[in-house]
Amino acid sequence: MQSIKEYLLGVIGAAILCCIVTQFAGKEGILGITLKLLTGVFMLIVLVAPVTDIRIRPMNIFSDITADADQITSTAANSSRESVAGIIKEQTQAYILDKANTCGVTLSVEVTVSEGEIPEPVSVTLSGKVSPYNKKILTQTIENDLGIPSEAQIWN
Repeated sequence: MQSIKEYLLGVIGAAILCCIVTQFAGKEGILGITLKLLTGVFMLIVLVAPVTDIRIRPMNIFSDITADADQITSTAANSSRESVAGIIKEQTQAYILDKANTCGVTLSVEVTVSEGEIPEPVSVTLSGKVSPYNKKILTQTIENDLGIPSEAQIWN
């Protein structure tokens, strides 16, 4: 209610000001016509100003919605990335266990994947009793097939 009162007082004040200015300028001549035009534009701005404020506020709502959408998209992308990382980790562990079983070795395997946009295996921790020969074969297989260098393979 207070904002309506302020708006009406502003319009009345602007109308009085425009009336005084046009009375001093006179009705004829370029100065009179120019001042009438300027006071008309001024009154139009005073009358339309609250409407432009109303139009600006919904834009803030849209920016909030956009920010929420960006946050949801980011959360979904992170969740998807974590899902893919889990699958890559499980598949890599299964592959290594399969190769170890082929060599007749029983191992415990823990794979670490990268934190990048596209997760990939970067290191592996292997536990179990392994002969030096089988350890060498598995190390080379993991390095050649999975791209995990021997320095990133921790044998316990």
